[in-house]
Formats: sequence, C-alpha cells, structure tokens
Amino acid sequence: MKIDKMIEKLIKKTVYVVDPLPEKVSKKSRGQFLEIENFWHESGEAKKICRKFERIILKLYCYYDIEIKFKGTCTKNPSPKNLQTWIRKCVSGKKDFINILLNDGEAMIILNEDDVILSVYNPDETLLFLLEKLAAAEGLFVRKIWDVQ
Repeated sequence: MKIDKMIEKLIKKTVYVVDPLPEKVSKKSRGQFLEIENFWHESGEAKKICRKFERIILKLYCYYDIEIKFKGTCTKNPSPKNLQTWIRKCVSGKKDFINILLNDGEAMIILNEDDVILSVYNPDETLLFLLEKLAAAEGLFVRKIWDVQ
C-alpha cells in the first residue's frame, strides 16, 4: 500500500516533538519524568495535553491537505469532525496511534496514546515555523529529537 511505504520512509527521517517540556529530560531525571508522566495519565492531564495536540492538528489542516491512517483505514482530507473523532479515539486509553501525512506525504505526524508528545517527521522549514507558532499558542514547545544521519 502506498501510504505504508511513505510511513516506512518517513519514520527514518528527522524527528521533532511537540512537548509540554521545553527541553529533553536528562537520563538521571528519567525516574522523576516517568512518575510525572504516569501522574499526568492518572490525573487526566494527559487528555488535556492531547486536546492541545488536537487543536494543533486541526489548525494545520487549514494549511495542508492531509492523509490519515488510523486502524488500518486510509482517508484523504476527512471532514474535521471525523478527524477530531479519530484523534479522540486514538487517545481514549486503547493504546492506539494515528498517522497523519502532510505536504504530499513529505512530512508526517504521529499521535500515540501512550505518549504526551506529538512526533513530527521530516517537517520542512515552512511546516516547522507554523508548528512552532501553533505549539506556542497552546503552551507547548517544539524541539528536534533525532536527525537524519
């Protein structure tokens, strides 16, 4: 399937995250971070963070055509309501994820229910600039976590 090949290619590219934390947590602080992350999931804060991701994705949809892969189904330019429904199902506690391809398949966002980050693969400068503005408006941060070698 074409979208699967695009996803496979993109997961090997440069990765940025949209994160509630401004910097990477040091290895010696991983224990505290895992406690905080668990607390966010238990207290409902993780769902609030995911709602911020939802708003960012819907706003990006104003600027880009998107192709979604969720639960084995691929959809190009779904209705905003369907997109919102899928994002909410993804983070409903069932260990799901959603792939969102943008920029004619040159970039991808992955929202994973287990994480309190939004992963963004291979964004160009225009997408990255817009993403940084949208994240800042939600009180979130964008940073590079992995670069193509």
